[in-house]
Amino acid sequence: MMYNWIVKKPETAAAIYKAACTTPEQVSAIAARFGDEVFWAGAICGASNGAGDIETTISDLLREIGVPARILGYQYVREAIKLTVRDMSLVNNMVRGLYLATAEKFNTTPSRVERAIRNAIEVAWDRGDVDTLQKYFGYTVSAVKGRPTNGEFIAMLADHIVRGAA
Repeated sequence: MMYNWIVKKPETAAAIYKAACTTPEQVSAIAARFGDEVFWAGAICGASNGAGDIETTISDLLREIGVPARILGYQYVREAIKLTVRDMSLVNNMVRGLYLATAEKFNTTPSRVERAIRNAIEVAWDRGDVDTLQKYFGYTVSAVKGRPTNGEFIAMLADHIVRGAA
């Protein structure tokens, strides 16, 4: 079973993700090492069969939205959503939290992660099905503004997954 947890320090979250912690004990041990506190929010909906189910759900959702698997941003946005499902506070500090954790996993830089995710969203917005995009992002995206920001995109999809609405 996977648990939704929140930590205060972005570097703690990055260390937890880098160590690929899968149990509450492992998460708590790393948080203690950083002098951080872990807040537990309970089990993630629909995740009782392990991380593979989350990854499948995210991949299906990205395909439905229109993010092609052949672009680099697909892998980065998939990882970013997975991390956000585990810790929603990561979208509050994109560069030092979410982009850094994703960059460390793929051995790249946070700025490259940010750009590739932005490109993936642009491609989905240009080529994706309008009804599907409206289904997930309708009320958060204005006609003037266009596509959502990276943070809005990731947070909205992570929220759908956590609520079991995907």
